[in-house]
Order: sequence, then structure tokens, then C-alpha cells
Amino acid sequence: MKWTDIVTAISSVVSNIIALAALIISIRRRPRHKR
Repeated sequence: MKWTDIVTAISSVVSNIIALAALIISIRRRPRHKR
């Protein structure tokens, strides 16, 4: 494997994790059940 291939793979995984984290944070900040 080339170094660039590893870097692109890691960057794609990191971007996916950031997107998931942003989704979870947005869902937690907006509770569907209001007291």
C-alpha cells in the first residue's frame, strides 16, 4: 500500500466519525420529548 492510500483511508474514516458525532450531538441537543 502507498502512504497516500493510507492517508486517504484514514481521512475518510475520520470524516465519517465526525459526521456521526455531529448527528448524535444534534439529536441529543434536540429532545423529542418535551417536559
